Amino acid sequence: MWAGSMLAGRWLLRLRGEAAGAWRRRLGTAAGGALLAAGAAVVFGTVRERIVHKFGTMSARQAMVQDAWALVKEAPLLGQGGDTWRLSYRAVQSSPYVGSQMHSGYVDVLLNTGLVGLVLLTSVLAAAGLLIFRRCRRLLPSYIVFLLHGAVDIDWSYGMVWLLFFLLAAQAAAEHSPVGKKTDGVPASPPERIRRRVPALLSLWIVIALGSSCLAYRGYMGHAEHMQALRSRDNQAAARLASSLRWNPADYSAALDLAGLVPPPAAEVILRRSLAYAPHHPGLLWALADNAGRRGDAEEAIYWTGAALRRDKYNAGERTRSLECLLQLARAEYTAGHETEARRIARYGFGLYHDYARAAEDTRLRVIRNDREFALTFEAREWGRQLAALSGVRARWTVE
Repeated sequence: MWAGSMLAGRWLLRLRGEAAGAWRRRLGTAAGGALLAAGAAVVFGTVRERIVHKFGTMSARQAMVQDAWALVKEAPLLGQGGDTWRLSYRAVQSSPYVGSQMHSGYVDVLLNTGLVGLVLLTSVLAAAGLLIFRRCRRLLPSYIVFLLHGAVDIDWSYGMVWLLFFLLAAQAAAEHSPVGKKTDGVPASPPERIRRRVPALLSLWIVIALGSSCLAYRGYMGHAEHMQALRSRDNQAAARLASSLRWNPADYSAALDLAGLVPPPAAEVILRRSLAYAPHHPGLLWALADNAGRRGDAEEAIYWTGAALRRDKYNAGERTRSLECLLQLARAEYTAGHETEARRIARYGFGLYHDYARAAEDTRLRVIRNDREFALTFEAREWGRQLAALSGVRARWTVE
């Protein structure tokens, strides 16, 4: 509708200048203006929420970029590796927004590869821009859109976008003569020094392609086994998930699924091994805390719960489950006659409840995005009350 309105409006405005008679010109002007206004209204309707309703996702994107600097400071030179934001954003987010993808290509590259990677990337972009400027200036608008929109959205996360970018550079390089210069129509052959390097560059490309193909095949087989496991029965699912991890040990989702099907001691080994590939993944940390609770190991449960909270502080569901787990561990110690240990665990659990209630109240009072619906749950209030009673402390913080 938008495209049709804009095209029809432009056609009618052009017809206005060619039509004979004043009434036809006025009719063409009115119809063209009406259709252009309709097209503009459609565009405004699609972006209205972003413009007039607290800028929509713009506030969350601004918060994401600001929060990302805390991760950049940890490894400014070389970065922290791939998927840094997706694995670590919950640890630094200043409000409970949902955004596992960084909405800025430049910041994402800075997080993953540091200043070194960002300098290399900007060098490639600048070289491509210089080539387009010299050879084929009609491609400059597309090039500028790629640079600017990639700074505020997730365009660069898609391989197709990069293929289109290199296609722009290749199209500019295919031009026979630079802008403003004339030749006899015969394209110049590449210098001898470049021709001598072609075999070495081709060999390097073959090695990289073979290595990437092997990694891609292992990832594909691991994913296929994982999908088959989700459609299998429990006894077959465990075997397929184990096979998936043999193909791709870095797949933490398969590790989490397999840990839920095996006994707690075996699950701990699987989760710890997966944590070596994704040391900051909050799902693995919460799973290790729950695993320690099922094994009855209070010290491990306290350690992994603290580690998970540092990486995922706005997770209401896991916070509630951690309180229940600590309450059960405290009750088990109290039943076994270890009253001092039971009170210590209960006090720690009530401290977590106190922090949870305060964070939920702060979130409720502040005018911020709460995409994760972070709030104090009814169950958490009950577990907090029971932890306070078991620990012998007076509950001074409640949220009604």
